[in-house]
Amino acid sequence: RYDWKKDQYLITPKNEDFQYIFRRKVGSGLYSIKFNSFDAWNNYSPPPAVLHANHMQYFRGQVLFSTVAQRQELYTNKECKEASESRHFMARMGAGNSAAAKRMIKNIDNCPISERGINLADQIYGPGAIDALQGLTKKRKSPGASIQLGPKLVQMQQAGFIDIFFIAPLAFLILVVKPLDMCFVQSLDSSDLQPSARKTKSNVSKVLLSMISFLRSRNFQLSVISSDGEKAITSLVPELNDHGIVVSIAGAECHVPQVEKKIQIIKEERRRIQCRLPYTMNKLLQLYATYYAVWCVNNHVSSTALDGMSPRQRFIGRKLDAKKDLKFNFGDFCHATVPKTSNDMSSRTDACICLLPSNNFTGTSKLLDLNSMQVISRDHFVLLPMTTSVITRLNELAKKDGIKTGVQFNGMDVVVDPIGHRDLPNMIYPVE
Repeated sequence: RYDWKKDQYLITPKNEDFQYIFRRKVGSGLYSIKFNSFDAWNNYSPPPAVLHANHMQYFRGQVLFSTVAQRQELYTNKECKEASESRHFMARMGAGNSAAAKRMIKNIDNCPISERGINLADQIYGPGAIDALQGLTKKRKSPGASIQLGPKLVQMQQAGFIDIFFIAPLAFLILVVKPLDMCFVQSLDSSDLQPSARKTKSNVSKVLLSMISFLRSRNFQLSVISSDGEKAITSLVPELNDHGIVVSIAGAECHVPQVEKKIQIIKEERRRIQCRLPYTMNKLLQLYATYYAVWCVNNHVSSTALDGMSPRQRFIGRKLDAKKDLKFNFGDFCHATVPKTSNDMSSRTDACICLLPSNNFTGTSKLLDLNSMQVISRDHFVLLPMTTSVITRLNELAKKDGIKTGVQFNGMDVVVDPIGHRDLPNMIYPVE
């Protein structure tokens, strides 16, 4: 834990009753400690030398996104060079992973790299080289579908509130259902539709009826719909009445507060996503960023929820599973295993951007393939730090869509994924 008064960190090793005290080095962001024994340090690598000043880097904040360049800033030039040389020498040795490389260097005379350099390479570039992932990845079985069946303790009859909102350059139709408190959002844009035609009666009708059909697939019945005076929606009154739905239209210049509040929350979440990405999103990424924001909102447990459940849990009947539903953050870079591996020399992984969980029983995720620029579904992938080449590629795609590129500096700290040191609290790494 951090002691704000004394500007130091107190760390209690696992299953021990004493603490390590890390104090800040003057003029730096490094917190150091001198060791007099090896007590409780055997779980961590590399072990410190007695009476030797070792420092550990501690990164505050909760930024769940990092690039290779940001990770390099956390280390000295010498450490970055050591990590680069280690990763290159691993390729010369033909070592597919760090564990194999550490075993091999013990039997090499005049070896220019060390275990410490290999650890640094993992912390900066991610666990394993990309070419090793492409060449050595094996197809794995998809996890078994864990289907949870049980009675729903939620009212089946629902009231709906609909509106159209914009997150430039895209338009969306939103349906909020109460008391379920679930919101459904779908884009009114498509590749073959002009912006002027996205609010036509036929387009809005198609999107709205697909939402109602999806709601009915879970045995929920939409009885009433309330909306403001949006022309595209008022023109659908006869069609909705034919489906047994009563429509209530608000007065001129009046709004429906239930849906207005949801739109505000979705835009706040969407803005949060955009502000932490180190690249500019093209239209496709902006679309899925909005869907991801809606997914996050539907996972929130309201302070007024008497049942303690999120809208998503009420709707699909199961809790979030961290291993299936929370495997990534939107915009993360990864290498996904191809659907069918073969014995030819083609790559066994595809470079992708993480988009959205599929909410199925096996934990499938929707990803953007950076080669085909198609949205694909995969069960298995490896998260990696964002490289400069990927950032450049994504910025070029945004520029082609006519979106002004540029990422605003925000001064956030970087939290790096702990590799091989998962017993330490928060994000702490020994770097000697």
